[in-house]
Amino acid sequence: MLFVVVLTICLVAPQVLGQSSVTVASFGKTMALQTEKNLTQRGLTVLHPLPLLSLTSESPIPTPGVRPGGNLICYSCKLDFRKQQYQWNHPCLGRHNHSKVSDDFLVNCGPTDTLCRVERTEVNGVLIMLRRECSNSCYNNCRPKGFGINYEVCERCCKTDACNHIYPASSGLLLLPSFSVVLTLGWWVVAVTLLP
Repeated sequence: MLFVVVLTICLVAPQVLGQSSVTVASFGKTMALQTEKNLTQRGLTVLHPLPLLSLTSESPIPTPGVRPGGNLICYSCKLDFRKQQYQWNHPCLGRHNHSKVSDDFLVNCGPTDTLCRVERTEVNGVLIMLRRECSNSCYNNCRPKGFGINYEVCERCCKTDACNHIYPASSGLLLLPSFSVVLTLGWWVVAVTLLP
């Protein structure tokens, strides 16, 4: 008599079965679905299945401080007010009335992401874009752009869980009021800036 052993690997959500490790083995026509402990007690060799995948479309909200695989946890969301009306109470904004960024935006970062990053873009002092994300690089400063239009992009980065909840302010020197005096001396032009 010839016995044919066929092993089948299935992806099973452990929370559905209430078991920590599931192995599915097919011996001829008999299916055995047992925990690793029961298989070992019966003298069978236990084959460990592939890592279990979640079968639901929703993943649980990561908890700051808990690092599955050692990854950083950051807020990840993007607001683009060029395409939609400004929403002062949007859960990604976390700016007005001491409101916080919603924990619904917390994600586990990739293995190469070592920073949580937040970037804001303003045109003539009006917020047009805000992005929170995981990153592996950061400018960590403000960059004025544009000719005749005050276009500013400010980035801030940090290295701890959920630290990119901040709203990046302009660099210190840009916030200080200044008084400039331009003197013309012959062919030379001298500009003096007085800072308080």
